Amino acid sequence: MPIRSLPLLFLLATCDKAAPSSSPADGAGTLFLWIGADRDAFTTCSLSTSCTDGGPNNALAGEIQVANEEQLEQKRSYVHFALPTLPADAVIERAYLELYNPATMGDGRSDDLCIPVVRLLEPWDPFTLDWQNQPLASAMGGESALSLRSNAWSSADVTVAVREHYADPATNHGFALYVPAGVQADKGFYSNNATSRTVDDLGLAPRLLLEVTSERGGELRFPQTLDESTDLPFRGASALMGRAVVADDWPDDWAVAGDDGRCL
Repeated sequence: MPIRSLPLLFLLATCDKAAPSSSPADGAGTLFLWIGADRDAFTTCSLSTSCTDGGPNNALAGEIQVANEEQLEQKRSYVHFALPTLPADAVIERAYLELYNPATMGDGRSDDLCIPVVRLLEPWDPFTLDWQNQPLASAMGGESALSLRSNAWSSADVTVAVREHYADPATNHGFALYVPAGVQADKGFYSNNATSRTVDDLGLAPRLLLEVTSERGGELRFPQTLDESTDLPFRGASALMGRAVVADDWPDDWAVAGDDGRCL
């Protein structure tokens, strides 16, 4: 089946106006969705101060970072996605969290690395987030892991988590990423404040990719508003927050990393 684009879906970057409404996704079949992050940030712990100072706030940084540098610092990243409403009979077949690593051995070390991903269990605000007030996360050790790639999208299979977020939307607080104990690394990814992310281009900002099947089809709609914690680099304007197509597989131009099995 050839790729067929669905109507463009929009989401406001502020909460004081109504968003443009979407048209029904009128075809049944397999839908492929690219969802842009509505907020992200990273925290920093300086080991020289025993992490007591909280570290800087990084809500508007162009990167989100993860690090474990012995005797120096640690960094953890956080990312959240406002999930679209799916057709009533939709089944989530696959879900990938993907971040773009713009470097090759950016810290001088191998990029052959698995970065644990955990679900967050409580709300967080990127503008107040620091090392001392991080949101509670699910058990450390990683429910899944990001397969780091050089100068490309890096991917983690988060299918189980996203299915549960849809089953109970109140549990969707996003994800945290970190470098595991015993591994020395300092890696960075483009954030939703990177220059490639604009009001009408999802760019290389963090993304959530869904493969969804639907027998009957129906309306596909993104939330109409974002709350005040959104850290997108444009406020007061309607912003593209997702792309969707009906197809047999991921569109080639999405350059989907997918699950390579390396970090299972």
